[in-house]
Amino acid sequence: ALLDTGAWEDAWSAFTDARELLRDRNDIDGVARCTKQLGRVARAMGRLEEAEEYFQEAGVQAESVGSWRTVGRVRLDLGSLAVSRQRYDVAESFYQDGLSSFRRVGYLLGEAECLNNLGELHRYQGRLDLAEMTYRRAISLYSRLSSSKVLVPQLNLGQVLLGRDRFEEAQRHFEHIAPDVERRGGHALRFFLDGFRLAAMHPDDPEWEALYRRVHRAVESSEIAEQDIAFPMELAAERAQKLRRPDKARALYTLARTQWERLGVPEAVRRLTEAEETLGSWMTGV
Repeated sequence: ALLDTGAWEDAWSAFTDARELLRDRNDIDGVARCTKQLGRVARAMGRLEEAEEYFQEAGVQAESVGSWRTVGRVRLDLGSLAVSRQRYDVAESFYQDGLSSFRRVGYLLGEAECLNNLGELHRYQGRLDLAEMTYRRAISLYSRLSSSKVLVPQLNLGQVLLGRDRFEEAQRHFEHIAPDVERRGGHALRFFLDGFRLAAMHPDDPEWEALYRRVHRAVESSEIAEQDIAFPMELAAERAQKLRRPDKARALYTLARTQWERLGVPEAVRRLTEAEETLGSWMTGV
């Protein structure tokens, strides 16, 4: 609960105390799990080198007693840390190792999580065909387990369809999963669904204006900063421009640019500013 509330110092003290108690009881797997949690707290506090050291230590501890579930969880954390540093080859190695660890004990939920993370990794690298295949494997496993976590790879799959210019298929996909997202997803997932649906929707769709206003209102009334919103909005803007819907293209470019500004990615901000200027020239026939 302390991790969820952001009480990092309290969480650090709690996991440190628990780790020593478990060490006294010679519960090595428990020690490993606490060490892993200390790594997560360190990462949340921006202490990335320290986080990596804790994750590595937890992996050694768990492996020493054959606790392959914990080993797999540690590899997921190490992979996620590597992705945040854009060390994609290292991340893939950790995810594959985690996949092997989970498969070793038949832990399907962990296997599905690894597949989703691998799909995300492939998507970040632009390997969209491989990302699509991997997300579909993750969805299949989560569905077998009746897990609500299936919503994440389902949304991610829709992003891949957008990235592959399969807008109509993406729209059908989002419409198909929308009832489940509304029923089982939290506020964040519902926001992403709205954003992705807007990106997939044809600008002449009668629902476009209302959906745009809802997404715009959510962005303006919060500090949301997500590249998974920026990229789809940019794709949708380019599509609207090609379809000669300049007002809607400009609105979508603005949504995308706002996200890149908040994320602190100046090259993306410049790219979209230039795109908007080109749009203006094209509109006026200059």
